[in-house]
Amino acid sequence: MPSITFAAPIIRSAIASLQANLPTQIAAFNAEPENEVTLTAPVAFHFGAADPLIEFPAIEVAATDGATAQWAIDRSEGDHFPQIAVVIWFEGERGEIGPTYEASLGMARCVLEVLSQTGAFGEAEIPNDAGAVTWRTDVLPADLTEDGREFSKWRCAVLLVFRLETVERFG
Repeated sequence: MPSITFAAPIIRSAIASLQANLPTQIAAFNAEPENEVTLTAPVAFHFGAADPLIEFPAIEVAATDGATAQWAIDRSEGDHFPQIAVVIWFEGERGEIGPTYEASLGMARCVLEVLSQTGAFGEAEIPNDAGAVTWRTDVLPADLTEDGREFSKWRCAVLLVFRLETVERFG
């Protein structure tokens, strides 16, 4: 049976794009006087998820969902719409939430700038549709078993979801 590209090469292309181009985007961000935080390059890139997360900032890239549409009559090829999630993790001590959150927004901007370039996901591309890229950020206690809200460490996660478009060939 023929094999299709599916998701793993897309994830690897995104990681390679981030490793090659994110340092330049971070340097450009840091050079802008209006930014009140200084970003540092991620210390780790993970295919899928990492367990446990021990180095920060870290980036995880995973295929989280997908769909097919518009098959050829003989099913020799079809449109494929994978969704690639990029999660950027930061960790901050108590009292560092504001700057950690601001750094997470800055890094999200840099990741979006890198991955919006043609070829960043290999053969897959971001379609010109509204909502093709979504993002959200959350600040979470690093250890949910601590009592009260006096958490000593916090994790700030930014989730960017890229809805992509590619063609799978089955023959």
